[in-house]
Amino acid sequence: MPTLLAFLSSALENPPADLEITLQDLRQENIVIALGMLALHIPSHEPALLGDVGARLARVALATPAADVQQAAAGVLARLIPKWMIIDDATVRERIESWFEGALSSGSYGERRGAALLWAAAQSATTG
Repeated sequence: MPTLLAFLSSALENPPADLEITLQDLRQENIVIALGMLALHIPSHEPALLGDVGARLARVALATPAADVQQAAAGVLARLIPKWMIIDDATVRERIESWFEGALSSGSYGERRGAALLWAAAQSATTG
């Protein structure tokens, strides 16, 4: 599992420069979904790994202006947050608060939308 996580994380953080934007967004969306589904299988005794994947997914949602990528990251995080909260509740609550602040005060529309999607997904995951 660590090898696959490293491969997907690298692919997510280092997209090829020669792809047109539409294909790059589609690629990012699919990598986000694959990484998130793999993260659901991270054992509970590896909290740092789970936190790292969750943070990476959130970073992608905030940094990528494509709505499809942001929605994919939010959807995956909605499934990941309950497990993440069992391991590190305080960190998750801090992130949820930062997403709320970002949704209200970020400088760019894409970041505000990404933060709002993450916050809404987190609320859905934490309140049922």
